[in-house]
Amino acid sequence: MPVSFPPSIVSSPSPQMKLVLDWFDAVNRVDFAALSGFVTKDYSQTLYPESLHRLPKEVTAGHEIGKLYSELVPKMETFEITVYDVVEGLNGKIVVHFSGDVQMSFGYRYLNEYMFTFEVVEQADGSFKLSKVKEFADTKATVDLLEAARKLKGIPLFSDTN
Repeated sequence: MPVSFPPSIVSSPSPQMKLVLDWFDAVNRVDFAALSGFVTKDYSQTLYPESLHRLPKEVTAGHEIGKLYSELVPKMETFEITVYDVVEGLNGKIVVHFSGDVQMSFGYRYLNEYMFTFEVVEQADGSFKLSKVKEFADTKATVDLLEAARKLKGIPLFSDTN
């Protein structure tokens, strides 16, 4: 799953941005143990907009994010990420605007656009971890994917939703 960030971002990232880059790299490598290690004990990842209520709305622990991705990623034959913009704000917030071009194992091409807001917090030892991720996905593209999975192969994409 190729992912590339603009050179200006990766050449000298802040510690907070480095964590976000590492998070994307772990997703790229399908390294769920690494994903779990990047998050705080009270971590949450929430999917928006609300109209996507048919998906797991929120995962609230590191092992859950690993489980979520471990169910979805094996159903992807290819996944190309194109990063459009990155904004690093105050108080450890980083917003990444990107698109995904995914060829699913059941023959469906899933084109989606995302905005992820990462909340990065400093730990007592000076390291950084993710405390929250807010994932904004293209509603129509995601609903179409779920419908295609059901119609084409009857494949549930997430064990607790279908």
